[in-house]
Amino acid sequence: MLDELNPQQREVAQLRQNCVAIACPGAGKTKTIATKAALLLQDSAAVVGAVTFSKDAAVWRQLPLPVATTRFAGFRRPNC
Repeated sequence: MLDELNPQQREVAQLRQNCVAIACPGAGKTKTIATKAALLLQDSAAVVGAVTFSKDAAVWRQLPLPVATTRFAGFRRPNC
């Protein structure tokens, strides 16, 4: 699993604390986060939460909220 990562990705995957992975498209962020989650989940007491999104999701988020909410079933805008 770790053999497929470059040294920087491996460092993040083996880090035992919260992290945010920010890099250009295609840099391997999702693969790194998935590997980190898999390593953490080897501990039966571990609880892992991870969020990742695609370029399409980033473009979607730039839409005006009324348009965006009609395209994402179940989404509710929190009261501000």
